[in-house]
Amino acid sequence: MRVGISLLACNRADEPRHYRAMRYAIASLLDSDLLRYDWRIQVVDNGSADGVTADFLQGLADRWERIDVRFAGENLGIAHGRNLAYQLLAESHAPDVVVEVHTDHLFPTVWLTPLIKALEADRTLGIVGPALLSGRSLGWALEQVPLTYDETFKEARALVSAAAENHRQPGRVVPGLTHPAAIRWAMVEALNERDDEGRLCLYDPRMPGKQNFEDTELLYRAHMKNWKAAISFGSVVFHHYTFSRTQVVSDHHADYKANRVYCQRKHGAGFEEYQAELGAWMDSAYSSEGARV
Repeated sequence: MRVGISLLACNRADEPRHYRAMRYAIASLLDSDLLRYDWRIQVVDNGSADGVTADFLQGLADRWERIDVRFAGENLGIAHGRNLAYQLLAESHAPDVVVEVHTDHLFPTVWLTPLIKALEADRTLGIVGPALLSGRSLGWALEQVPLTYDETFKEARALVSAAAENHRQPGRVVPGLTHPAAIRWAMVEALNERDDEGRLCLYDPRMPGKQNFEDTELLYRAHMKNWKAAISFGSVVFHHYTFSRTQVVSDHHADYKANRVYCQRKHGAGFEEYQAELGAWMDSAYSSEGARV
């Protein structure tokens, strides 16, 4: 099984925790069951401006043959950055599965294998993510973990690993979407989204804003071609959430409006209906009555 990891970085000088979070995410990846597979990590740096990220990432690429870094030189936004990572992984690794990792994830030792097993058990499943722990109080997180990134990596990892083990539910797979999302490459090819130069993309490259609705728009296109998205509670991962969002833009309201209008015009009323259905899935997923796929 060939697994590609897509990781976007866009660290700011005014928030040093972003840099520490990214380092913890990568360190936990490199000490996890990812290494059981034929793996490759593709980092796209979306114009980090903190003065330390570039040197750290280049050092990683120099030390690890399976890690590649592309410096975009500017903030491409989420959709364009992820598409670039997918294109680079396709050229270098021909993955069976791509996992989209955020810089504010932190992984226990075992997290990927349950996602791979879920994909293998259901060939109509195109996207599967883990159940989440969060640094914020969220209705669809299993637990709020008080991680501040003032802890050492060892301390932070132990905190997350203990909570993950406490909440893991092997065999429970329900409809929904979380990140890190493991995405079947066959679905990428089936959706056949392409940019103006004819390169295969997963995300619509014509989204006008740097963030918001790119995931929902992807899921809607997948849904229309009979691919399913799910959450596997056999895997539990920490996702802080605030960090990855504020890295892209400090004020996301304009992008939110632009991308929502774009999606409505592209897909019509069906998109709004699907978005509401997705919200209901997420509300249900973390209840004991959550429907199984």
